[in-house]
Amino acid sequence: LLVLWLALWSAWTRGLSRATPAEKFYTKMSRLGTVAGLGRRPHQTPIEYATTLGVSIPAIASQAETTARAFASGQYAGPPPESESPDGVPELEQSWKRVRSGLLGRLLKRLVLMGGTNEGVRSV
Repeated sequence: LLVLWLALWSAWTRGLSRATPAEKFYTKMSRLGTVAGLGRRPHQTPIEYATTLGVSIPAIASQAETTARAFASGQYAGPPPESESPDGVPELEQSWKRVRSGLLGRLLKRLVLMGGTNEGVRSV
């Protein structure tokens, strides 16, 4: 079990060691969204993907958008000048935790439904 846990943890955190907080949270949101059945489409921008998550799970709409906007800003606007670098990491982390809870809830429902679809089916 320990080896399995280490393999899963390694896969989950792969490529995140040098990422900014926004990159880490957005990547985790995308990975967990995929596992929960809400994978990002190749044509979607980060904001469009956050909107898709928000439509599917309304309780996390604003937090998913906050995460996506922080990621997009870091990717396309570049780092802010040092004189303008407010530390929004705690807010971003709170957004990620709310998104994570919503996606885990969806994943759990998905797993329960998958398990329930085989009930009453007899093999021939």
